[in-house]
Amino acid sequence: MNTSYSRDNGRFECRVKASGTGADVHQEYYNLTVLTPPQPPFVEPVELRATEDEKFDLTCSSIGGSPDPTITWYRVGSEKPLKSTITKGGSKDLRTSSTLSIVPRREDDGAKFRCVVWNRAMSEKDKLETTVTLSVNCE
Repeated sequence: MNTSYSRDNGRFECRVKASGTGADVHQEYYNLTVLTPPQPPFVEPVELRATEDEKFDLTCSSIGGSPDPTITWYRVGSEKPLKSTITKGGSKDLRTSSTLSIVPRREDDGAKFRCVVWNRAMSEKDKLETTVTLSVNCE
C-alpha cells in the first residue's frame, strides 16, 4: 500500500539471525517492481520518406514505465510481429525504444506500420499504439 517508485522499487533483503550470536542463519533477496504505465509511443524520423532499395530505420519510443514496456512493430493488415531491435530504458524516467529496419521497395509506398506499447501496469485492452505511413521515393 502507498508505494512509490523512488522509495520502494528495487531489491530487498530478508535475514534471519541466530539469537544471542547474531550470526546469519538464512537470507533471501527479493526484487520489488512498482508498476507504472509508460507514456504514449512516438515515432522517429517524423518525416517518413525512404528511398527504394536503401535501408531505412523506423524507431518507436516510449518514455517511462515500470517495468520497461514491450514495444512491438506490425505491418497494418498483419498480426505477425516484425523483427526489431529493442533498447531498454531501465528506469521509469528513461526511454525504451524499438527500431525496425526495412529495405523498402516500390510496392511499400503507402505501407502503414503500427507500433504497440504495453507493460503490466496496464490492462491487455489498454495498449498504446500509433500508426505511420511510409513514403517511398522510387528511381
